[in-house]
Amino acid sequence: MLKTKNLKVSESGRSMVEMIGVLAVIMVLTMVGIYGFSKGMAKYKTDKVIDQVTTIQHNLNEFYTNQRTFKGLGESRTDLTELSTAIELGIFPEEMIQTVDGKTNVIHAWGGTVTLETVSDGGVADNAVEIVLNGLPDDAILDLSNA
Repeated sequence: MLKTKNLKVSESGRSMVEMIGVLAVIMVLTMVGIYGFSKGMAKYKTDKVIDQVTTIQHNLNEFYTNQRTFKGLGESRTDLTELSTAIELGIFPEEMIQTVDGKTNVIHAWGGTVTLETVSDGGVADNAVEIVLNGLPDDAILDLSNA
């Protein structure tokens, strides 16, 4: 007579459902990480623009203290000139100045352009400057207005 042994087969490993569950958790964590990184980068860029504008304001104040006028500094509504004077005087931080194909632009942290416009305030010509930031997202504009 033949003897047969009962063999117990143990299965180890994971089922397909468990693997799909693990992948779903990994996807959710990745999406949360990407969202957090995007928000962090947006905050960094906005804070950088605030720092850049603060530096420009400080440099403009020093210039005005010495000159008592802003005439010829930017794109005046009455006397159109280039930003080259402001760039040469160091009004803008070096990191903001970009030259492409021989044309120099002032670019803020979000990648938009920055211009200066001299204006008249209180009947005195060229005694004020508007810093114009183009290409800012709406959230950054709100943060800048509250800074």
